[in-house]
Amino acid sequence: MNPSAIKYRAWLLRLWRETPSAPWRIALENVSTGERQGFADLESMLAYLQTICAGGESDSLLVPKEYE
Repeated sequence: MNPSAIKYRAWLLRLWRETPSAPWRIALENVSTGERQGFADLESMLAYLQTICAGGESDSLLVPKEYE
């Protein structure tokens, strides 16, 4: 496999509620940069990920160590 063609992105997904009846809170943390992004709902988070996967956002791209 061509290492230059491999793109890798990783986030830590956090979901939590302040109280049992509260709406879910959502955050993604880019594991390479530590940048955090909060979302009001799952649809917003999915739209963000779709934009990144379509190439509309230039966040950090990582090459897994096994391909370096």
